[in-house]
Amino acid sequence: MNIRLLILAPLLLALAACTGDAYTELQLASSRGQADMVAVMLEKGADVNEANKHGKTPLMLAAGNGRVEATKILLKHNAAIDAQDIDGMTALMMAASDGQTETVKILIENGANVNAQNKYGATAITNAAFFNHIDALKALFASKTEIDQATNENALLISAGLGNNDILKLILDYGVDVNARGKKGRTTLMAAVEFEHPATVRLLLENGADPKARDSEGNSVLAIAEDEGNSTITEMIREAVSK
Repeated sequence: MNIRLLILAPLLLALAACTGDAYTELQLASSRGQADMVAVMLEKGADVNEANKHGKTPLMLAAGNGRVEATKILLKHNAAIDAQDIDGMTALMMAASDGQTETVKILIENGANVNAQNKYGATAITNAAFFNHIDALKALFASKTEIDQATNENALLISAGLGNNDILKLILDYGVDVNARGKKGRTTLMAAVEFEHPATVRLLLENGADPKARDSEGNSVLAIAEDEGNSTITEMIREAVSK
């Protein structure tokens, strides 16, 4: 261990106590991946779970920024792995949102809750899908934890709306129902049609999406296509309906 860090640690801890709502030295060191500094401060008595005014802990900041060694050290010192900030975000959600696959794996190996939801109902899986982080999503699906199917359905709907076909293929391969429904009974195919993603529409149809489905308000896939005015997609749906 760097002797200078041992000497400076008590001073840094004292300064941290005076920072109020700002990031403390432990939080900053964790965010920056200064693993040696993190270790020294924890050995000198820093609170491993200290949170800033937004509820973010050192573990959230380390994992979310892909700081592998700092993440390991914090977990070794019993950091609360499923702690949530004021928006309900966990360290795993933050790592997944930023595509930090290595820290996603570390958190999963240490028992992070893959199914935890933030205050908006999003999970690590839906966040990884939304930001198109396929490797992080693979790591989440490889978890030994049984993953909530509703989470996967939400990720499928999000990916269809965004036209993220690689993510869609991964989720479908995982076994999620291609005809899963979201709010107002909207299907993945409806989402792809509404947001005008022809390649996604084709992919979903090839994987068994129902072109005759209707949402809870009675709108058909074809009606949605015609309303959007995309001739390519409209013709694809007409052809699929006629089969």
